[in-house]
Order: sequence, then C-alpha cells, then structure tokens
Amino acid sequence: MQHNKNFMKQIFTIFILNNFIFIGYCQDFKYIKPKLTDSTKVVKVEFDTKNQFERIYYIDYAINSQAKKESINFGVVDTKPNGSIGFTYFGILKNLNNKPPKINSNLPERWVKIYKYKGEWILFNDIPKYILTDSCLMTFQMDDPVSSIIVDHKQENNKYEYDLLFYNWENPTINLSSSLQIKIIDSKRLIALWKFDFQGQVTYDLMIPINQVSHFPAMVMLETDLMDDEYEIFDKIYYEKLWNK
Repeated sequence: MQHNKNFMKQIFTIFILNNFIFIGYCQDFKYIKPKLTDSTKVVKVEFDTKNQFERIYYIDYAINSQAKKESINFGVVDTKPNGSIGFTYFGILKNLNNKPPKINSNLPERWVKIYKYKGEWILFNDIPKYILTDSCLMTFQMDDPVSSIIVDHKQENNKYEYDLLFYNWENPTINLSSSLQIKIIDSKRLIALWKFDFQGQVTYDLMIPINQVSHFPAMVMLETDLMDDEYEIFDKIYYEKLWNK
C-alpha cells in the first residue's frame, strides 16, 4: 500500500513538472535555437511544455551587434519617405493658412527607446521610434509611420517643448493638437524622457538618439508565440517621479 502511494506521488510530480512554466538561467533550450556568441549572455529562459511555448532573453554586449542595427532601423530612406508620412504631413498643412517656420532645437534627429535592467541602461528593439526634424515629428509605430507638424517650440535649460498638430483621420479638415516635452536626464549620453500630452492623456517614453546606441548593451528576446508580458523583465520606471526630479 505504501509502495502504491509513493508511485502515485512520483506520477503526480512528473505531471506537474511537465505542465509548469519553468524559468531558468541556462542554455538548455527546447524550441528556439538562438545564435549566441562570446559577446552574448543568456539572462532568462521561460518555457511551457504543455503549450510548447518558449521565451529566451539574452544580452548582446557587442558594440556593433545585429540587435543594435535592428533597433536603429527606421525602414525609410530620408530622400524618399514613406507615403503615409507625406500624406499626413501635407494633410495637416492643407488646413493651415501659412506654413509654420522651421525651428532649431539643437537636438539629434533619430531617437529609439531605452530601458533599465537591474539598474543599468539597456537597449531593446521596440516601438515607437521617432525622427525629430526642424519642421515635423515622424512617429514609427505598429501601423504605417505618420508625421505631425511642429507649430511652436521653446527651450528652457534641459527641457524642450513643442506644440504639435496631428492629422485627424476622422475629420481631415480639422487638425488635432498635442504637446511634446523632452527632458534631458543624462546630458553626457543624451538620455531623455519624452512626455506627450494628447487631449489630456499623458504618456512617457525613455529615448536616446541613435548616435549613442554604441554605449549600451542590447537586450534580445526570442519567443515561439507573441505574448503581452515581455516587458516585465525590465525595471519599473516611475515616469512622473522621474519627470519631476
């Protein structure tokens, strides 16, 4: 009788192990075969054998890694911008009597997102990405990239403020207004906190210009299926507190 109980416990244990989501820190992969090098370090592995799901996080410390090349890829050529960028830009202008004057904010043009992992800054190929010019802000997101027009600008110390007009997809004859504030929180590496205010809804993004990406490692994530919790590996940032600091 005792032998049967022990046997049933073993079966139950095997069942639990086969259906539990494991989190490991080794290079024993089940479904994904990442191309690792001497410059990479696996920091987390998750797999669910029941659903045949696996997710791998690793950090690439190479200065010119493929991960960094992908993070600074905007998918457009400056001389021939995407059709949706021109469509939204000229759609906004159509509702204005005069074209706003160009600005000079002395900030770099191309910006990508940056995160913190265990207290250290780290890149992660994510959207949105931005191109900030002397006349517009181009936003690269899940859908086609779009353009907004800068109608006013001012600078005070380490803060840059922009008044923006967006294309109104529901009523193209009426532009939508928004504001963008950029606060430089690290003047040496130009790490900046971007604060958008659109119709009372405030959102934040931590950004760096692409000429700074070589100074940071890049986090790479591979997974067998799309999930919505991939950002949980990063440190939680209290944006409002950081803005008011």
